[in-house]
Amino acid sequence: MKTMNKITCITVDDDPFVLMVLKDLISSDERLELIDECEDSISATLSISKGKPSILFLDVMLPGLNGLEVLDILDEKPIIIIISGIKNIKEQTTLQNNPYIADYLSKPIELEPFKSAVNLAIEKMSEKTK
Repeated sequence: MKTMNKITCITVDDDPFVLMVLKDLISSDERLELIDECEDSISATLSISKGKPSILFLDVMLPGLNGLEVLDILDEKPIIIIISGIKNIKEQTTLQNNPYIADYLSKPIELEPFKSAVNLAIEKMSEKTK
């Protein structure tokens, strides 16, 4: 039986509790592999450039550069799941047309919205490779 390559992920959030929740959720999905966790924009930018994840879980509000500014400076952009403490962030942002953003998760992050966001991200990844 052929083993499937896991989809690499990096999480970026300045809240250690959110990083812990994401780590648990990612580890519960056999398709995903967490390759790094970052708490600020500088370490995130370096980690993303070096690790080249397939999926990026990105908090919008970070110390230093915000999550969207991090996106702007990346040469290669992964598929992104935006994380925010702002309820209904999807409706309140102008990012709907960004081709790299798969979905939005509101904090606190729950299992079903997480699964749905990951499925959308994987779908977007397969569209990107066509």
